[in-house]
This record gives sequence, structure tokens and C-alpha cells, in this order.
Amino acid sequence: MIRSFRLRLALLLALTAALVLSAFGAATYWLIREQRVARLVQQVREEAEREAGKERSPDGWLRIETKLAASFGVADPDDLILLVVRPDGEWAYRSDHWPSALDGAGLPWPEVGRSSTWPPVPVSANASVQIKGHDWRFGLATRGDDRVAVAVDLATLDADQREIRNAFWLALPLALLLTGSAAWMFSARAIRPVHKLIDAAHRISAERLDQR
Repeated sequence: MIRSFRLRLALLLALTAALVLSAFGAATYWLIREQRVARLVQQVREEAEREAGKERSPDGWLRIETKLAASFGVADPDDLILLVVRPDGEWAYRSDHWPSALDGAGLPWPEVGRSSTWPPVPVSANASVQIKGHDWRFGLATRGDDRVAVAVDLATLDADQREIRNAFWLALPLALLLTGSAAWMFSARAIRPVHKLIDAAHRISAERLDQR
């Protein structure tokens, strides 16, 4: 059992700081991740809209895929996939690493209504697909009868989030050390009047009643 009041006070303040910082860190981590996911969802949708209806060779689409991976900050090229479907249903382009279990035709493509505008305005939507441990965020766009799908695996985002989490855990012990040291120093000043009262009480005796 810790008898030193000063030490107990310092440990209590350090524990309180640890709980507060942990809760703050968890909330901040969650908010950052939610904001990044929302931004990613918006970006894949905008990119799909931008590319819908464009005519390119397979090599041209490959360059676009590489460009998209760079713009999204994707470290592993396999974490981004691209699919381009022509009006006849044939694939104008499909990523070499497209998941074999993922049916492009079964994606929730947005439906295009009849429009008098020319060229037709792209219609887009977002979709989430979990397959074989991967969590894909899709941007799906349809312009006329052309379809484009751009998807990013959240694994690339979670890798960045782990760096943020690791940085927090590395900083937490230092913050607790500083908090405990500050509490130790300030507690000495806080309990100084108490020590004075205790010393005065010890000096009180029948012959020295004036010490009261």
C-alpha cells in the first residue's frame, strides 16, 4: 500500500490523464478515419464520373489507372481497381488484379433515364463491397450506355491510420511522464500547509498550549 500522500496524488493525476488522453485519442482516431473514408468515397465517385464515356486504348486506361493510384496515395497498386464497360457489355478495360470473385455485371450500377441533353450527363453512385477480407469503396458512373467503376481498398487507408495510432501510443508515455512529474512538483506545494499544521499539532502539549 502506498503511504505517501504526495505519491498517491501524483499517480492519481497521471491515471486520470491517461484515461482522458486515451478517450481523446480514440475519439480523434475515429473522427479522422470517418472523414478520410467520406473523402475517399466522394473522390472515387468523382473520378468515375470524369472517366465515364471516354474513349481510350487499353494502354491508355492502364495509364489512367496508374494516375488514379498516385492521386489516391495508394502504395500497393493492387489496392485500386478499374473497370470500363462498353455499350455492348464488353470490357474495354479491366484491372489485371481485379478480384475473380467480383462480378462486374452484378455491381449496383446507377440507372440512366432518358435525357434530351447531348452529350448525356453522367449518373453516379457509391457502393461498398466486402470480399475475401477486402473492403472496397466503389465509385460507379454511367454515361449513356458506357460504365466506369473505380474502387479503392480501405486497407490502404487503414495503413495510414495505423501510423497515426502508433504515433499516439509512442507519445502517450511521454505525456504521462510529464503529467506525473508536474503533479509530483505541484503536490509538494499543495500539501505544504498540511505539513505545517501536522508539525504544529505535534508541538502542542500541556505546557505549550499557545501553539494552538
